[in-house]
Amino acid sequence: MVFFSREITDKEIAQQALNVMKRVASVDRRQNMQKRIDFYNGKQMEYLNDSIDDQFTYPERLKLQKEYYNSTKLVVDELAVLYNEEPLREIQDGTEQDQEIYSEIVDSSKINLVMEEANKLCKLCRTVLIRPVWRKEQIEYDIYTPNIFDVIQDEQDQTKAKAVVYANIFDIKNDIPQNNDDTRTDFDRFDEENVVFYYASKDKFIPFTYNLDKTGFVVSKILKQQNNDDNINPYGMLPFIIIRDGYPVSSFFLEGGDDLINTNEMINVKLTELNHLTKMQAFSVPVRKGAERGADALILDPSMCIDLPADDDLANNADFKFVSPEPKITELQKDIEGKLRRLAIKYKLNPDMFTASAERSSAQSLQLQNYHLSKIIKRDKPYYRIFERELFELTKVIYNYHSSGHKLSENCRLYIDYKDIETPMTMEERDAHNLLLYNNGILSRTRWMMQENPDIRDKDQAMEMLQEIEEEKKERMAEYVNGEQKQNEEQKEDENKEDDE
Repeated sequence: MVFFSREITDKEIAQQALNVMKRVASVDRRQNMQKRIDFYNGKQMEYLNDSIDDQFTYPERLKLQKEYYNSTKLVVDELAVLYNEEPLREIQDGTEQDQEIYSEIVDSSKINLVMEEANKLCKLCRTVLIRPVWRKEQIEYDIYTPNIFDVIQDEQDQTKAKAVVYANIFDIKNDIPQNNDDTRTDFDRFDEENVVFYYASKDKFIPFTYNLDKTGFVVSKILKQQNNDDNINPYGMLPFIIIRDGYPVSSFFLEGGDDLINTNEMINVKLTELNHLTKMQAFSVPVRKGAERGADALILDPSMCIDLPADDDLANNADFKFVSPEPKITELQKDIEGKLRRLAIKYKLNPDMFTASAERSSAQSLQLQNYHLSKIIKRDKPYYRIFERELFELTKVIYNYHSSGHKLSENCRLYIDYKDIETPMTMEERDAHNLLLYNNGILSRTRWMMQENPDIRDKDQAMEMLQEIEEEKKERMAEYVNGEQKQNEEQKEDENKEDDE
């Protein structure tokens, strides 16, 4: 479908954006992403209720003790390790003032925490957006997940976005965001009442809402902006950076990742069943043989009696006893652990992380996991270097447009260096390794200082601390020399006194 092949109005643009958002495929994708985010955030109970309803005909009679296990968050957090340590960010081809401005942006915006969260959400959703915004006279970064945005794809390249449409819930009268917990009941934010949509392209930034006309047709309504009657995007570029967990081939959104949620759902059902079987084994069930015909349906509950018909019509074979069920608890536990271990193997993680025995993992398994994580980091580094450089260029445009003070130089660019994940070493091994690097000119004293003390943020601070150490060494050396001289003088005086005597 080709969009905007002629000069059209903002209202027509908004109407076409609505048509894209209302497609079945778009709605299904947003609901799927909302489910992933809910699972990651531990909001799984409503989904578990639905699974139990599908599993049992009368689940309320069983009085199940429901339990869920957030394997989704555990796996995602294990995979998203690129920003466990903050990378080195420096300005190149710029001035000292450029470095000062960017260092202030890094500190005030907490960009490393933003990128760490974006890395996790990207592993979860596979495609996210980051938007630099000018807020409270400084740069901040917002993360957009696929449950709250859609894209109008570029006609020439379907992997690129010609425009982004995203939604926020607002009180239109007061223009104040309403409370929204992003729970399962809010599956598709695009269908909520009082939604303000935003269409953003290189040229346009259009806020709008919609309502239904008398025939039930969706009609868009453009909202007025203060000091922007023409709905112009002042930056001249799409105000979003696209972060993906891989390279796109035929579509804007990367597919995959459903196996993580599906396994988590199965685990939750199995845990609930395990709780029920444990309860059934803990209590004996009363069984009455020879009950009257037409009795109520059997309810397998330790607190209820089970009625069985007698062997003869006269009920001479009536009986009453307590029966202890023998459920396959051990087998069910192994099934749960097996599913978790297969999930770990699928994502190249250490299967022992899901072992209930609490035994320590072998050194070989830990090294293997470390090896696979290092491969993930090496795979992610080229992508995230590009992402951060693009984010810097967009940040520079937005900062220079809004800032009333000094601007960032047009030619300055970002240099970023990620730390490698290291195999665990003893203190002696690490010191010997660093000393080898230092003696061969690979590791400087300042970088060594920054490595040992994470609170040191830049080379200047490291150099100051090294100078303080040198001055302290000189003072101690001077004290030692003075002490030696004084001791020698006293010794000579004593020797002279002995000679005189």
